[in-house]
Amino acid sequence: MSGSAITRIFRRTPLIVLIALLLTLTSCSEGGAPQGEAYRIRGEIEGLGDATLYYIWTDESSPIGFGRDTVDAVDDRFEIRGRSAETMMLMVMPRIEALNRVLPDGRYIPPRPLQLFVYPGADIRIEGRIERDLTAFATDGGLNDDLTTLERVTQPMEHTLTELNYQRVIALQTGAVERADSLLARLEEQAAELRSGQERFIQEHPTSVVSAWLLDTALSTELTFEELDTYWASLTEEVRSHPLAAPLQAKLEGQRATALGQTAPLFERTGEDGRPVRLADHRGRWVILDFWASWCGPCIQGIPEMKRYYEKYRDRLEIISIAVNDQPDEWRAAIQEHVLPWVHLNDDQGTVPMEVTQQYAIEALPTKIILDPEGRVVYKLVGESEEFYQELDRLLGEGR
Repeated sequence: MSGSAITRIFRRTPLIVLIALLLTLTSCSEGGAPQGEAYRIRGEIEGLGDATLYYIWTDESSPIGFGRDTVDAVDDRFEIRGRSAETMMLMVMPRIEALNRVLPDGRYIPPRPLQLFVYPGADIRIEGRIERDLTAFATDGGLNDDLTTLERVTQPMEHTLTELNYQRVIALQTGAVERADSLLARLEEQAAELRSGQERFIQEHPTSVVSAWLLDTALSTELTFEELDTYWASLTEEVRSHPLAAPLQAKLEGQRATALGQTAPLFERTGEDGRPVRLADHRGRWVILDFWASWCGPCIQGIPEMKRYYEKYRDRLEIISIAVNDQPDEWRAAIQEHVLPWVHLNDDQGTVPMEVTQQYAIEALPTKIILDPEGRVVYKLVGESEEFYQELDRLLGEGR
C-alpha cells in the first residue's frame, strides 16, 4: 500500500542528486585514483562548440561515492579517458546555460544528462546534437547499443516531461492554478507513456542486461512485487547473473523476506546512544520499523502523529526508527529537535552501510512496517497516511 506523500530513495543515488553533484563540481577532478583497465569515449555533438562537459562515475573510494571530472570540447568534439574495474554508469552533461530552463524565481531546471555504461576496455562513440535539449546516443557494438535502442524511444519522452514540468512550475509560481492542474494531467499521461515504453523494451529484450538495469533503476518503485518478479523471471540466466542485476536480485529477495506473514529479518546495529539495537530483543512486543531521514519532508510531517500513538500504546509498542542516507549530525539534531523518545539507529554504519535498508528492500521514505509480538510482518505502508494509524488502532486497540 502507498500513502499520499513519499520521498523516493535508491541504493544508488537518484538522478537529480547526481545532476546536483555535476553542477557543484569545484575542481577539475574529484575522486580516488582510477582502478582497472582503460576505457575511451569519443564524442561529437552538433552545437556543443567549445563548451565544457561535466561527467560523473561510481567511485567507492570517494567520500561522496562518486568521482567527478570535466573535459573541454573543441569544435563539437571531445574525448574522455578513464579506468574501470567493472561495468558502471557514467553520466555526461554539457555546461551550456542555454540548456537550463530558468524559472520566474531565478532558479532553473538543468538538462537531463546523457547516461552510458563504461567497462574495462570499452571503446565508445557518442553522437548527437544540442537544440532545446541534449539529444545524444552512445554506441560500442554491445551494451551501449542496447541502451541506445531504449534511449531512442525514451529520450524524446524524457524531454517532453522536462518541458511539461518546467511549464507547470512556472504556472505554480505565477499563481495559474488551473493551468498547473492541466499540465499535471499531461505530465501523468506522458509518464505513463514512458513507463509503457520501458516495459515494452524489457519484454522485447530479455537477453539484455539493460533490461535488468532498467527494472532496478526506473521501474522497481512503479511496479508491484508480482510484476517485478514476473519480469525478473523472464530474463535469461546470463542476465540475472550479471553484476548489474545484483541490486535488483537483492531487492526482490528483500521483498520476499518481508512479505506479509513472514518473520522479519533480524538485525543488530549500533543505536543513537551507542548501545546495540537488536530486533530480537523486542520479541513479545509490537514493533514499528520506521524508515525515515531528517531530510525527508513527509517523514518530519508525520512525527506528531507518531508521537501521539507511541504514547497511546507504549505499554505494548516499541518504535525503532532507522535513518536512511542521513548525515550523523543532522540525524541527531532532528532527534533532539523533535524530541523523539523511542529507539534510533543510523543505517549508514559498519562494513555494510544501509544493511537493514537493503534487508527490507526499502525504496521510498517514509516506510513503516508493523511487526506482531512474534516478529511477523503484519502491515507495511509507504508514505505518510492516516491509514497507518487506523491499522494500529485495529491491531492494538483496547482488548487486543
